[in-house]
Amino acid sequence: MVKNKAKTNFNPDRIKDRIESVDRATGYYHIEKNDDLKSYRMIEGDNFIRVLPAYDAEHDMALDIHVHYGVGGDKSSFLCLKKMKDEDCPICEQALKYQQAGKEEEAKRLRPARRTLFFILDREKEDEGVKLFEAPTASVGDPLISLCLNRRTRKIIDITDINVGYDVIIVRKGTGMTTKYKSVTLDQTPSKLDDESLLDDILPFENLLHYESYETMKAEFLGKATRKDEEKTNESEDDFPEIDTGETNDENKEDLSDQDDKENNDSCPEGFAFGEDYDDEEECADCEKETRKLCRKEHRAINKKFADKL
Repeated sequence: MVKNKAKTNFNPDRIKDRIESVDRATGYYHIEKNDDLKSYRMIEGDNFIRVLPAYDAEHDMALDIHVHYGVGGDKSSFLCLKKMKDEDCPICEQALKYQQAGKEEEAKRLRPARRTLFFILDREKEDEGVKLFEAPTASVGDPLISLCLNRRTRKIIDITDINVGYDVIIVRKGTGMTTKYKSVTLDQTPSKLDDESLLDDILPFENLLHYESYETMKAEFLGKATRKDEEKTNESEDDFPEIDTGETNDENKEDLSDQDDKENNDSCPEGFAFGEDYDDEEECADCEKETRKLCRKEHRAINKKFADKL
C-alpha cells in the first residue's frame, strides 16, 4: 500500500535563509536602498510622466550622475569618485592606464556612464506614488530638461509647476538593444497635480546617492571584495592587472587584430555598453532573445579577459 503523504516538505526557515543569502550576495549599487521609493521603468510606446518639483529652492528638478556599471563578478555599480567628488577613482585610473597603452576599447568599457535623476509621477499608475527615474542622459535626460526652454520666446518655463505645469511624453520604440527614443515632448495642455501631498515624498537627490570607498571599489574590480566589508585593505597599485605599454610583437598584433574583428557595436540605444552592462539595467529584461544572448556572451568574454590579466 502506498502511503499518502499530505505534507509538502516545505521548510520556510530554510527558504528564508536562502532568500537572505541571495540578498547578501547582491553586488554594490549606487542608489541607497529605499523601500518606500520605487524606480520608474519606461515601456515600449508612449510614456506619460509628470516631472515633480525640486525638493527646495536650493535644489534642481534633476541631477546628473556618473556611474561605473558592471564592475566585478557581481556586476556592481558605483558612483564615479572622480566625476562626482573630484577624488581618486580606481576604475578611472585603470581606464587611463588602458588608454595610455592604446587599448581604447578596454578603456571605454571602464569609463562612467551618464544618467540623469528625476522624481516623477507615472500618469498611468498614479496610485503607485512618487518614483525615481534614472534616465539615459543623452537620449532622454538632456532633451527633457531642454523642454523648459520656449524655443519661440526663449523664455524658461517651469514644467514642474503643480498648477500649470506640463506632462512629458516619451516615445520609446523597440526593446532591449533595439530601443530607440523617438521623441521627448511636452503635452500640449498644461495640467494640475491633483495630490499635492506627493510632494512630501520628494527627497534631496544627494540623500539617495550611495558612495563606496576607493578600497571597496578596487577590491570589487579585482574580485577580492567581501560583501559590504568597509575595512581598508593593504593592496598596492600592483594588484591591478598589468598592462603592456611597450611595443607589441607580431603574434600579439595578430591576436589584437582578431579581437578587433570580434568587437560588438557598443552604441546601445539605451545608452548602456554592450556586454559590459549586461543585465544591470531594467531595460535588459525586455531585450530580444538573440541580442541578449550575444550580450551575455560578450559580458562573459569581458570578465574572462580581466580575470586572465590578474
